[in-house]
Amino acid sequence: ILMSKFWAFADTLITDTISDINPAHLYIEKAVSYISENIAKATTVTDVCHHLNISRNYFSNIFTEKMGISPKRYILNQHMEMAFELLKRSHFSIGEIASIVGYDTQSKFTKAFTRYTRQSPSAYRKQKGE
Repeated sequence: ILMSKFWAFADTLITDTISDINPAHLYIEKAVSYISENIAKATTVTDVCHHLNISRNYFSNIFTEKMGISPKRYILNQHMEMAFELLKRSHFSIGEIASIVGYDTQSKFTKAFTRYTRQSPSAYRKQKGE
């Protein structure tokens, strides 16, 4: 009798916990993890949606609502944050850094970085390396 009451109680706890989990939060957690794990790839919002098996519109809406930023901008921010660290703390060439953060050419990386920061990767490195 005691064991049956224990299992009934455990079942109630599990059921209540599962029903309290918001699917949107789970999708966002999985998306952030996926983006982090694939930072060296040219990850797109579509890639994330395929990984999560949800529609792009739904994902974009919940991500923007919960994170306060669009998924596309979040991905760009993650790539640039890694680039900042590599430019400040490593001796990798700009081309190597471009590859590490998911750009297939140095020129695409330089263009994106310059648009993002209003300075070239070389200028950023020189300024932050002082």
